[in-house]
Amino acid sequence: MSDKPCSISGCERSAKARGWCQMHWHRWWLHGNPNTVLRNTRKTEPQKPCAFLNCDRTAQSRGWCYLHYDRWRKHGDPNKTLRNPVGANNLRKLHKDELQALYDTAGNACILGRQFGIGGSTALHILSQAGVSVRRKGYRIFGQKRGAESPGWRGGRNKTPGGYILLLVGDHPSASKKGYILEHRLVMERKLGRYLLPNETVHHLNGIRDDNRPENLELWGNRHPKGQRVHVRQHCLTCTCFQKL
Repeated sequence: MSDKPCSISGCERSAKARGWCQMHWHRWWLHGNPNTVLRNTRKTEPQKPCAFLNCDRTAQSRGWCYLHYDRWRKHGDPNKTLRNPVGANNLRKLHKDELQALYDTAGNACILGRQFGIGGSTALHILSQAGVSVRRKGYRIFGQKRGAESPGWRGGRNKTPGGYILLLVGDHPSASKKGYILEHRLVMERKLGRYLLPNETVHHLNGIRDDNRPENLELWGNRHPKGQRVHVRQHCLTCTCFQKL
């Protein structure tokens, strides 16, 4: 390390290169002059407060703070807020038993929050803080009401996307976890007087999957192909295409 001082007058640093210290050599390398100093000569204006009354935040854009500017950008109104502290406070004032009763009546936190003018997540947070027993995510809106007591009851008869009819039978060996079974299999079992084997399938003769009349069903010992038999299928209206020669 060199013990010579920097050749620039008034600089007490040690010389590194060209007789200059590291700072002056770097200035020369950047600007061509070791005495060049780039300072921020821009006048800094004092920070202005937000234009809204009783807002202590600093103005960022349009004379508003970041909060009011973001409200204007999202909703078109800097005064608009989606929060309802009055409704949330009213819900917090209730006792745990009252909250539990309201939650059970409403069915879920979204409906309960709508009654108090707040969001479902806020209502759920308040219920959790109060120790209210809430149902797991994805539970039915109608609570524990099932079957004929449910507002969505359709008589225990539903139609699958494939066009087959499902019936609610409850305790049946072939029923699903929810207690449903395909109607055409049930009709065939009643026709035969026994349960169908897992490998047995039921074929609709006319190709209409929700036509479960006994005379329209045919039992197969394994999987049957799609379509209809030629002598059963109607080719066209008033069909005479397959007349004998």
